[in-house]
Amino acid sequence: MTVLLSGYVSEVRGCKIALKRGGTGPSLLYLHGAGGAAAVQPFMQDLARDFFGENAGV
Repeated sequence: MTVLLSGYVSEVRGCKIALKRGGTGPSLLYLHGAGGAAAVQPFMQDLARDFFGENAGV
């Protein structure tokens, strides 16, 4: 099952942050490493089955 993750940009103290949100269940904030969000996309799909959260990436 593929979970739709919606993307948006937020600004915090003058810094723009790209975020993705989606899934079901309790909230989860996942901060990926320097490899970028694309490298963890399959992992994010697995998490989205059990959690509702955000992926903060630039």
